[in-house]
Amino acid sequence: MLEQANQRRFRFKRLDDPSKGSARERTRDLPESPNFVVSTEVWVVSFEETQKPTFIRLATGGGDIVSRGRLWIEPLTGHVLMAELVTENADLRAQINVSYQSEPLLGLFVPVEMRERYTSSRRATIIEGTATYNRFRRFEVKTEEELVPVR
Repeated sequence: MLEQANQRRFRFKRLDDPSKGSARERTRDLPESPNFVVSTEVWVVSFEETQKPTFIRLATGGGDIVSRGRLWIEPLTGHVLMAELVTENADLRAQINVSYQSEPLLGLFVPVEMRERYTSSRRATIIEGTATYNRFRRFEVKTEEELVPVR
């Protein structure tokens, strides 16, 4: 959604004023994990998908499912520190939270934890999952081509 070509599909709104409210209030509804904690030097920006067809669609029938959520952005660099994605329809609500940290050896921000929660009202079921990531490495691929004239 943050790629320039996709931004027009979403409405963005800054939710917070860093001078107001505690860091805990600004991370309301996030998973209880040390990876989902922020300092006061962060902007909380909400987003909501406004155009169809939506990015996420039903597997059966291809119906649109509108995405919304929040981004925790470091204002001086534009780095996304955390992201939340929420989608729901009459039966299912999905919430995915991802926390990112700087990986100095790669010079990138990388995901360190992802939490997923799927709640089905029709089946009275909750499915939760957590993935953690570490030991990031850079891989390089080298290819060569040689063109030979056809006789």
